Amino acid sequence: MVLEENRISEKNLPLIIKNFHEIHLQYHACQDPQSHIEVTALRVSAIGKTPKPRINGIYNTIKDEKTALKGIRKTYFRDVRDFIETSIFDGGKLEPGYEISGPAIVEEKITTIVIPPNSVLTVTKYGNYFLKIS
Repeated sequence: MVLEENRISEKNLPLIIKNFHEIHLQYHACQDPQSHIEVTALRVSAIGKTPKPRINGIYNTIKDEKTALKGIRKTYFRDVRDFIETSIFDGGKLEPGYEISGPAIVEEKITTIVIPPNSVLTVTKYGNYFLKIS
């Protein structure tokens, strides 16, 4: 139901109640215009200007990517059709600015990023991963 005015007021309240009972009859095949109406949920759409959020970058605390290196293991790559020695990194220890050349794997708590051979993964200043596949 759309109101002529963009607000509920004493002026349009009788129309709102009338429309409610008509819609109730359509959906439920009954109505009781003498009963009270209880509003249990409202949906509101709004448009407005808000200040643009400022996103701060992350500053390096770990200077040596070897700190994030967990180990090396053989991993199968379909394009090469073979197992290749692959560096495994702890994503939680990688800092902005790090670049990792593939083949490599970054293990996070909720995901794993595979960096194919001849590709490069960069950690952005916001802590995201940018993968350039060659």
